[in-house]
Amino acid sequence: MNARQRFESLILPHLDAGYNLARWLMRDAAAAEDAVQEAAMRAFRYLDALYLDQARPWFLGIVRNTCFTMLQRERAGREWDADDPASVERV
Repeated sequence: MNARQRFESLILPHLDAGYNLARWLMRDAAAAEDAVQEAAMRAFRYLDALYLDQARPWFLGIVRNTCFTMLQRERAGREWDADDPASVERV
C-alpha cells in the first residue's frame, strides 16, 4: 500500500470529525476549513509516525494543535492601542 492509499484509508474517514473539532475550537467555518486542510497536509507528511489502530486520535491531535497554532498567530497579530476605543473593543 503506497502513502496515498494509506492516507485515504486511514485519515480521510476522520475529516468530518476533524472539521467538527476545528469548528468548535476556531468558532469560524472558514478558519476551521483552513485548519483541517493544514492538518491533513501535516498528517500526510508524517504518516509514517502513525500506528494503525490510532488514526483517529492521532489526526484529531494534529487538528487540535493546528488550531491552537493558528489561534496563537492570530492573537499575536492583533495590535491594539489603549488610547483607541475601537482597538480595545476588538480585543
